[in-house]
Amino acid sequence: MQFFFSWLYNIDFFPFCFFIERHLTGEITQDWQELEDKDGDRKAKLQNLIKDIIPYLMNHNAEAEACDALMEIEQLDQLEQYVDENAFPRVCLYLVRLVITTDYVILFFSLW
Repeated sequence: MQFFFSWLYNIDFFPFCFFIERHLTGEITQDWQELEDKDGDRKAKLQNLIKDIIPYLMNHNAEAEACDALMEIEQLDQLEQYVDENAFPRVCLYLVRLVITTDYVILFFSLW
């Protein structure tokens, strides 16, 4: 996996198919979770990779995956620069559903 990411850091454009993009996003977010705070350079590289992938996901109706990826790397505030007028309703609906679901889960466990 280390070799794959070191090779991938040198690519500027991602002409991959949708399946590979989604898999790559999952790998990046998993790698992000394993990093420690002292790995600032590697985190910056992962953030740049995600920022290259997000426009592709948004243009291919994968707004939920784009939102999830930005949440995983703690950069959800960057979402607004990728949302256009076509994706706006879907992104808002996904985020509202996410908040509602989270509230129900918290309520459920607080009652248990």
